[in-house]
Amino acid sequence: VIEGEPGKGEICLNGAAARLGHPGAKVIIISYALIENEAARSHQPLVVHVDDRNRILQGSLLQGSQR
Repeated sequence: VIEGEPGKGEICLNGAAARLGHPGAKVIIISYALIENEAARSHQPLVVHVDDRNRILQGSLLQGSQR
């Protein structure tokens, strides 16, 4: 994680994505984690939706078959 200035809503693309992205482009950001099987059974992923200035509009936990 490369932290930016809080509240600015900036996202910096690195690697191959940096060649494909451009200012104003919509991107999907995905995070992965390694967890034990037992913890995975009860894990609830959080999906965050933002507006065109990257301000959080809604966050929701995925449950059951949505995962």
